[in-house]
Amino acid sequence: MKRKAQITVEFTIVLVLLFLVLGASLAIFSERNAALNASRAQLEAKNLAFNVARTINQVHLAGNGTETAVLLDDKGLGFDLNIAGNSVDVSFEGGTASAPLITPQIVSGTYAIGEFVDVRNNNGNIEFGEVQ
Repeated sequence: MKRKAQITVEFTIVLVLLFLVLGASLAIFSERNAALNASRAQLEAKNLAFNVARTINQVHLAGNGTETAVLLDDKGLGFDLNIAGNSVDVSFEGGTASAPLITPQIVSGTYAIGEFVDVRNNNGNIEFGEVQ
């Protein structure tokens, strides 16, 4: 009888240690996963900012009458896009990513994240989105 009790106690100790290791592993995984998601959001925001800035700069350099479109794809991460002065700013939960523009002469109209947006050069003024 004493032998069975000893086996039960040893099994319980091993089981508790196993659950402690499992809990520690889950905590580490969760922390690293959150850090990875934050890095992904930052990289996607920076990518969107640079894509928009590159498109605007190309239209500006190509001259009057040039028109193209750019996809504002936020990959479901909930970005906000703002064009002000000489930069494109993409805000996301946890920060902002910026990209430089070569011209401040931008007229920003209406646009929606997740859709294609027209970018056109109208006598040196860059129109981004639906300009009234």
